[in-house]
Amino acid sequence: MPLKIAEICQSPKFSRWRGQNFWGVWVPLNVASPKRTERDQIVSGVIYEGRKYVAEGFPFSITCLKSSYGVPKWTRNGLSIDQLDPEYVIVQESVPDDGIRMELRVKMAQWKHRGHYKCDPLSKKSHEIEIVPSR
Repeated sequence: MPLKIAEICQSPKFSRWRGQNFWGVWVPLNVASPKRTERDQIVSGVIYEGRKYVAEGFPFSITCLKSSYGVPKWTRNGLSIDQLDPEYVIVQESVPDDGIRMELRVKMAQWKHRGHYKCDPLSKKSHEIEIVPSR
């Protein structure tokens, strides 16, 4: 419900000031900012989840949440990952509010798996994987 000028002027937080050429009114406003929803995050780009450092010989996965705009395709260091490559398992599903959740899984990390992974080749964001020697 909008407040009328008379109600604002009677508020204890209302104040007036006078400058050289003007009268001013100060009225405090509390504006609630909306919470970022999953949809806001999807529309604004790509979100990755997963470890950066992976021990050689151990499994790893990268999860990506992106808008349905663009091409949903995994790349590593700018090169396409073949969905039929037996080293990778790729899972993709639609999520509410026009998004896509993609997961890339590797059963046994090797030195050749290091690099920058993207689920949308046109996105600037990527997820880096570093392979470290296992003990």
